[in-house]
Amino acid sequence: MHMRIVSTYAHQQAEELLKGQYPGLLAEVMASVAAVIAEEAQTRVDHQNPQRLLYDRLILGKLFDRQFAQRGWTSARCSYYLTADKKMMQEIMGLPAAQQKEILIRQGVKEPLYRYGETDYKKERVTVEVQLGHHTRAVTDLYAKHALFVTAGMSIAGIEILATRKMQREMSPTATFFEAEAYLLMRHGAGDPPVPLLLMGVEP
Repeated sequence: MHMRIVSTYAHQQAEELLKGQYPGLLAEVMASVAAVIAEEAQTRVDHQNPQRLLYDRLILGKLFDRQFAQRGWTSARCSYYLTADKKMMQEIMGLPAAQQKEILIRQGVKEPLYRYGETDYKKERVTVEVQLGHHTRAVTDLYAKHALFVTAGMSIAGIEILATRKMQREMSPTATFFEAEAYLLMRHGAGDPPVPLLLMGVEP
């Protein structure tokens, strides 16, 4: 059975932004999800019930990789240099990393500290993460990775693909799920995080 998107939650009008500026890319994300055949990842034996097979998260992730790659989506990095000076940070964060480093050195920073964030898939100015792991990884995606790419001007909105609670029950008890992450975003309010995010809940 193919995967399907059964629930969505748009934070800061992310869906409107994507439909308005990159409708073709949004369609590609939806097509990539729909092309994943979940049964191909249903290989892990449930130790409590040996007759039951669960979804293997690693295999499932590779199935998503294949579909996004076929449509020209690739992983991407957002590189940057650290500064504790808020005004300086705001001035340089949209610049290329090399230029950030030059400016910091001119400001007297002898050894600027380098960091980077990496996203699963990026095409033009849209980033996508498929998160089948623990809640803390989803938090990193939503509050750090997507925010980093948006504030750097490399993305207009982040898309987070998560299993629904129904699918999570057939996968791993330690994995997060769509309903939990959407609830937290709603509870935190429209300004936290301050970037557009579109959550997609998927299941076979």
